[in-house]
Amino acid sequence: MPVQPLQIVVILGLSGSGKTTAVKALRDRGVFCIDNLPPPLISQFIEQCRQPSSRLHRVGLCLEVRSEEDRRDLMAILEELRHGGSPCGVVYLYANDETLIRRFKETRSTHPLAEHRPLLEDAIAEESDLLAPLRPLATHEIDTSHLSIHDLRNRLAALLPLDGGSALHVELLSFGFKHGLPYEADTVMDVRFLPNPYFVPDLRDHSGEEDAVARFVLDQADSQAFLGHLRTFLDFLLPRYQKEGKAYFTLAIGCTGGRHRSVAIVNALAGHLENQGIPFTTRHRDLAR
Repeated sequence: MPVQPLQIVVILGLSGSGKTTAVKALRDRGVFCIDNLPPPLISQFIEQCRQPSSRLHRVGLCLEVRSEEDRRDLMAILEELRHGGSPCGVVYLYANDETLIRRFKETRSTHPLAEHRPLLEDAIAEESDLLAPLRPLATHEIDTSHLSIHDLRNRLAALLPLDGGSALHVELLSFGFKHGLPYEADTVMDVRFLPNPYFVPDLRDHSGEEDAVARFVLDQADSQAFLGHLRTFLDFLLPRYQKEGKAYFTLAIGCTGGRHRSVAIVNALAGHLENQGIPFTTRHRDLAR
């Protein structure tokens, strides 16, 4: 009987951002999760999981950073996991300060750094600074500021296709440049060179998910040429990423506001991935703005 490859999910993020919910969601999907395992023991635990006799094939690690020493240890461990041959997803959870403060007050919880940072705002700021060097190592970022528990669980299920083995999972993400670049993107494509439906009065208040806007965007010769090049690019790239062991790939398509051109292009590209049998999800980050 073939040995199942070990799949690893790491949960990082700010206190109050939903890490406990994320761990519960993973456990509900049959992932063996350990919360706040001391850094010196993480490598030993992973090594044991990789043994042929191990019954653990999907493990989750919820990691916390309380000091610069913790940060140094975890940076080394995450680099080791990235190059260890097992599919490894690192999810970074965050929320805006207003939301974090409200959650702590509602639950009457004490911030883990409160002992030497009694003011909640200061504790949040220090934890954010401690985590900042780890954030670029994340394969996915989730802003939980406006997510319910149910929404967060759904986002994790979409981003982490653990039940599908080690197949590469693609996320197609539309966004607006004026709202900022998405941290989680592996590759960013700019479609602001295409004619903008915003300047067509009958289309301005509609979105790229509606047929009239989608047709306006996709019927352009430049759009078809761009999609052709992008399909060829993905057909070349994705098999090589999978062969290299990459588990997740996020392609971000950006236009000015994230409501028209980028949405239409993402939806058109989704059809190509579906025809190829490639696991994927689509997300329109700025559609509701």
